[in-house]
Amino acid sequence: MIYVEDGETRHEEIEEVACAKQPESVLIVPLEEDVSLNCPFCKAGIKIIEGKVFHPRRRGKLRIFLCHASEDKVPVRKLFRKLLTWGHDPWLDEERIPGGQDWDEEIRKAIQETHIVLVCLSARSGKRGYLQEELKEALDIADKQPKGTIFIIPVKLEPCSVPRRLKKRQWVDLFDKRGEEKLKTDLRSAGKAVSAS
Repeated sequence: MIYVEDGETRHEEIEEVACAKQPESVLIVPLEEDVSLNCPFCKAGIKIIEGKVFHPRRRGKLRIFLCHASEDKVPVRKLFRKLLTWGHDPWLDEERIPGGQDWDEEIRKAIQETHIVLVCLSARSGKRGYLQEELKEALDIADKQPKGTIFIIPVKLEPCSVPRRLKKRQWVDLFDKRGEEKLKTDLRSAGKAVSAS
Protein backbone atom coordinates (compact mmCIF):
# COMPACT_ATOMS: atom_id res chain seq x y z
CA MET A 1 0.00 0.00 0.00
CA ILE A 2 1.30 3.47 -0.87
CA TYR A 3 0.68 6.44 1.42
CA VAL A 4 0.58 9.89 -0.11
CA GLU A 5 -0.05 12.31 2.69
CA ASP A 6 0.93 15.61 4.19
CA GLY A 7 2.90 15.31 7.42
CA GLU A 8 0.16 17.07 9.41
CA THR A 9 -2.78 15.19 7.89
CA ARG A 10 -4.67 12.95 10.28
CA HIS A 11 -5.75 9.52 9.06
CA GLU A 12 -9.47 10.28 9.30
CA GLU A 13 -9.01 13.01 6.68
CA ILE A 14 -7.85 10.68 3.91
CA GLU A 15 -9.51 8.78 1.10
CA GLU A 16 -8.39 5.63 -0.72
CA VAL A 17 -8.04 5.91 -4.49
CA ALA A 18 -7.14 3.10 -6.91
CA CYS A 19 -5.02 3.82 -10.00
CA ALA A 20 -5.83 1.96 -13.23
CA LYS A 21 -2.13 1.27 -13.78
CA GLN A 22 -1.80 -0.48 -10.40
CA PRO A 23 -5.40 -1.41 -9.44
CA GLU A 24 -4.26 -3.80 -6.72
CA SER A 25 -2.51 -0.97 -4.88
CA VAL A 26 -4.16 1.93 -3.10
CA LEU A 27 -3.19 5.58 -2.78
CA ILE A 28 -4.15 7.32 0.43
CA VAL A 29 -4.78 10.97 -0.34
CA PRO A 30 -5.29 13.83 2.15
CA LEU A 31 -8.69 15.53 1.87
CA GLU A 32 -7.55 19.14 1.92
CA GLU A 33 -8.49 21.98 -0.39
CA ASP A 34 -5.92 23.04 -2.99
CA VAL A 35 -3.81 19.91 -2.57
CA SER A 36 -2.08 18.81 -5.75
CA LEU A 37 -0.33 15.42 -5.85
CA ASN A 38 1.13 13.14 -8.50
CA CYS A 39 0.26 9.46 -8.59
CA PRO A 40 3.44 7.44 -7.96
CA PHE A 41 2.31 4.78 -10.46
CA CYS A 42 1.23 6.76 -13.53
CA LYS A 43 2.46 10.29 -12.60
CA ALA A 44 -1.01 11.74 -13.27
CA GLY A 45 -1.99 14.82 -11.27
CA ILE A 46 -4.47 14.05 -8.48
CA LYS A 47 -6.84 16.94 -7.73
CA ILE A 48 -8.96 17.66 -4.70
CA ILE A 49 -12.05 19.71 -5.45
CA GLU A 50 -14.66 20.48 -2.80
CA GLY A 51 -13.37 17.69 -0.58
CA LYS A 52 -13.52 15.02 -3.32
CA VAL A 53 -10.49 13.25 -4.77
CA PHE A 54 -10.16 13.00 -8.56
CA HIS A 55 -7.58 10.65 -10.04
CA PRO A 56 -7.66 11.20 -13.82
CA ARG A 57 -6.67 7.64 -14.66
CA ARG A 58 -9.04 5.86 -12.32
CA ARG A 59 -10.29 2.73 -14.08
CA GLY A 60 -13.56 3.05 -16.01
CA LYS A 61 -13.51 6.82 -16.52
CA LEU A 62 -14.55 8.41 -19.80
CA ARG A 63 -11.58 10.27 -21.30
CA ILE A 64 -12.75 13.62 -22.71
CA PHE A 65 -10.59 16.00 -24.77
CA LEU A 66 -11.58 19.68 -24.54
CA CYS A 67 -11.02 21.33 -27.92
CA HIS A 68 -11.37 25.13 -27.59
CA ALA A 69 -10.14 28.56 -28.63
CA SER A 70 -7.55 30.03 -26.26
CA GLU A 71 -9.85 33.04 -25.74
CA ASP A 72 -12.40 30.70 -24.12
CA LYS A 73 -10.11 29.46 -21.33
CA VAL A 74 -12.34 30.77 -18.51
CA PRO A 75 -15.57 28.91 -19.43
CA VAL A 76 -13.57 25.84 -20.52
CA ARG A 77 -11.79 25.70 -17.14
CA LYS A 78 -15.23 25.76 -15.51
CA LEU A 79 -16.36 22.91 -17.80
CA PHE A 80 -13.16 20.97 -16.97
CA ARG A 81 -13.96 21.14 -13.24
CA LYS A 82 -17.59 20.20 -13.87
CA LEU A 83 -16.53 17.11 -15.85
CA LEU A 84 -14.24 16.07 -12.99
CA THR A 85 -17.09 16.31 -10.50
CA TRP A 86 -19.25 14.18 -12.84
CA GLY A 87 -16.62 11.43 -12.57
CA HIS A 88 -14.97 11.80 -16.00
CA ASP A 89 -11.33 12.22 -17.04
CA PRO A 90 -11.21 15.54 -18.94
CA TRP A 91 -8.06 16.62 -20.77
CA LEU A 92 -7.16 20.32 -20.83
CA ASP A 93 -3.76 21.39 -22.14
CA GLU A 94 -2.85 23.69 -19.25
CA GLU A 95 -3.76 20.99 -16.73
CA ARG A 96 -2.12 18.01 -18.42
CA ILE A 97 0.99 19.14 -20.32
CA PRO A 98 4.06 19.26 -18.04
CA GLY A 99 6.54 22.09 -18.49
CA GLY A 100 9.13 21.37 -21.17
CA GLN A 101 7.01 18.84 -23.08
CA ASP A 102 6.32 19.16 -26.82
CA TRP A 103 2.75 20.50 -26.55
CA ASP A 104 1.92 19.75 -30.20
CA GLU A 105 2.84 16.08 -29.74
CA GLU A 106 1.05 15.85 -26.38
CA ILE A 107 -2.17 17.29 -27.84
CA ARG A 108 -2.13 14.90 -30.80
CA LYS A 109 -1.51 11.96 -28.49
CA ALA A 110 -4.35 13.04 -26.18
CA ILE A 111 -6.82 13.30 -29.08
CA GLN A 112 -5.82 9.84 -30.33
CA GLU A 113 -6.27 8.28 -26.86
CA THR A 114 -9.53 10.00 -25.92
CA HIS A 115 -13.04 8.50 -25.92
CA ILE A 116 -14.86 11.78 -26.67
CA VAL A 117 -13.87 15.18 -28.05
CA LEU A 118 -15.96 18.10 -26.82
CA VAL A 119 -15.55 20.92 -29.34
CA CYS A 120 -16.27 24.06 -27.31
CA LEU A 121 -17.77 26.70 -29.59
CA SER A 122 -18.19 30.44 -29.19
CA ALA A 123 -18.11 33.58 -31.33
CA ARG A 124 -14.30 33.30 -31.17
CA SER A 125 -14.07 29.73 -32.51
CA GLY A 126 -13.96 30.68 -36.18
CA LYS A 127 -10.58 32.40 -35.91
CA ARG A 128 -7.57 30.73 -37.41
CA GLY A 129 -5.59 29.00 -34.70
CA TYR A 130 -4.76 25.74 -33.03
CA LEU A 131 -8.43 24.89 -32.47
CA GLN A 132 -8.71 24.32 -36.22
CA GLU A 133 -5.75 21.90 -36.12
CA GLU A 134 -7.26 20.00 -33.17
CA LEU A 135 -10.63 19.84 -34.93
CA LYS A 136 -9.05 18.47 -38.12
CA GLU A 137 -7.24 15.77 -36.11
CA ALA A 138 -10.46 14.85 -34.26
CA LEU A 139 -12.51 14.69 -37.49
CA ASP A 140 -9.90 12.42 -39.11
CA ILE A 141 -10.19 10.02 -36.16
CA ALA A 142 -14.00 10.28 -36.14
CA ASP A 143 -14.08 9.22 -39.81
CA LYS A 144 -12.35 5.94 -38.85
CA GLN A 145 -14.85 5.08 -36.08
CA PRO A 146 -17.56 2.43 -36.61
CA LYS A 147 -20.85 3.84 -37.91
CA GLY A 148 -22.98 5.28 -35.12
CA THR A 149 -20.05 5.87 -32.75
CA ILE A 150 -20.21 9.22 -30.96
CA PHE A 151 -16.69 10.62 -30.89
CA ILE A 152 -17.25 14.38 -31.33
CA ILE A 153 -19.86 16.45 -29.47
CA PRO A 154 -20.05 20.15 -30.38
CA VAL A 155 -20.75 22.22 -27.24
CA LYS A 156 -21.89 25.82 -27.64
CA LEU A 157 -20.62 27.93 -24.75
CA GLU A 158 -22.81 30.83 -25.91
CA PRO A 159 -25.17 31.54 -28.81
CA CYS A 160 -22.98 31.20 -31.92
CA SER A 161 -22.83 29.57 -35.33
CA VAL A 162 -21.61 25.99 -35.79
CA PRO A 163 -18.72 25.42 -38.24
CA ARG A 164 -19.75 23.77 -41.51
CA ARG A 165 -17.70 20.63 -40.74
CA LEU A 166 -19.72 20.06 -37.54
CA LYS A 167 -23.23 20.99 -38.72
CA LYS A 168 -24.32 17.40 -39.31
CA ARG A 169 -23.61 16.56 -35.65
CA GLN A 170 -26.13 17.38 -32.93
CA TRP A 171 -24.72 20.00 -30.58
CA VAL A 172 -25.38 20.86 -26.95
CA ASP A 173 -26.28 24.43 -25.95
CA LEU A 174 -24.34 24.58 -22.68
CA PHE A 175 -25.58 28.13 -22.02
CA ASP A 176 -29.20 26.89 -21.99
CA LYS A 177 -30.69 26.14 -18.55
CA ARG A 178 -31.00 22.47 -19.54
CA GLY A 179 -27.62 22.35 -21.28
CA GLU A 180 -25.56 20.91 -18.44
CA GLU A 181 -28.07 18.15 -17.76
CA LYS A 182 -28.21 17.31 -21.51
CA LEU A 183 -24.42 17.09 -21.71
CA LYS A 184 -24.27 14.98 -18.56
CA THR A 185 -26.86 12.56 -20.01
CA ASP A 186 -25.09 12.39 -23.40
CA LEU A 187 -21.75 11.62 -21.74
CA ARG A 188 -23.35 8.96 -19.56
CA SER A 189 -24.70 7.28 -22.73
CA ALA A 190 -21.30 7.56 -24.43
CA GLY A 191 -19.66 6.05 -21.35
CA LYS A 192 -21.97 3.03 -21.48
CA ALA A 193 -21.14 2.52 -25.16
CA VAL A 194 -17.40 2.69 -24.40
CA SER A 195 -17.75 0.20 -21.51
CA ALA A 196 -19.69 -2.20 -23.74
CA SER A 197 -17.09 -2.13 -26.54
